[in-house]
Amino acid sequence: MKRTLFAIAFSLVLPAAAIAQPAETLTIVSGDKSHTVKVDVAETKPAAEAGLAGRTALGAGEGLLIDYRKVGENMSPTMKGVGFDLDLLFVAPEGTIVGVIQHARAGSLRPLWVGLGSSAVLEIPAGQVAALGIKPGDKVRHRAFGNAG
Repeated sequence: MKRTLFAIAFSLVLPAAAIAQPAETLTIVSGDKSHTVKVDVAETKPAAEAGLAGRTALGAGEGLLIDYRKVGENMSPTMKGVGFDLDLLFVAPEGTIVGVIQHARAGSLRPLWVGLGSSAVLEIPAGQVAALGIKPGDKVRHRAFGNAG
C-alpha cells in the first residue's frame, strides 16, 4: 500500500517538474528603472505548451519565460487553460523587447504572436506593462539572452 501511494505521489510530482525550471530571476530595464521578476523558465515543448495553464494566479513580480530557441520552434501562445489575464512581452535573442500584448484574455484560443524577430515570450500578470512603463526597446536581462549580470 505504501509503495502504491509513493508511486502515485511521485507520478504527480514528476510532470510538474518537467513543466519548467525552478524559479529564476530576470531583470527588465526600462529607461533608468530596473524591475526584478521571479520566473519559471520553459525550455521544452511540453513546458511551453503547458505554459501557465492550471495556475490560479501570478503575483506582481512573477512570470513565465518561454525560450523558443530551446523549445525548438516558435509556437503562437494562447490563453487556453489560463484562468487570469496576462501581459506578454516578446523578446529578441539579445534581450530587446520587440513587441507587447497587454491584457490577453483568460481562456482565449486566439493565437498571440507579434513575430518581429522574437525568440522568447515573457508572460506576466495583466496590468504590469502599464504599471511599470514597459515598452518595446526595453531590455530583459537573463541567462537565456546571454546578458545576465
